[in-house]
Amino acid sequence: MQDVVIAASLVLAIVFSLSYGRGRVRRPSLLLGGAVILYLVAGCETFMHFVWEPSVHAPIRLDLFVIDLPLMALGVLVGLSSMIGGKATPN
Repeated sequence: MQDVVIAASLVLAIVFSLSYGRGRVRRPSLLLGGAVILYLVAGCETFMHFVWEPSVHAPIRLDLFVIDLPLMALGVLVGLSSMIGGKATPN
């Protein structure tokens, strides 16, 4: 499950970052916010998986369901809301 969370959040964050770089979205600040949230989820989950988990005897990872998945959903919703509707701002 952790690998899926890391990979999905990184892929979506990269897609949002590339869309932000192209500048053809309605609200670029929302798109950047969604990408930042997803980068933070990927970074936190990578730390937990590779640093914290090996240092404990029996890790119980409730943070996946309580923190990571809701933050991923928030990041995706924020990023997609900047792409949907209205005219794109020209750069």
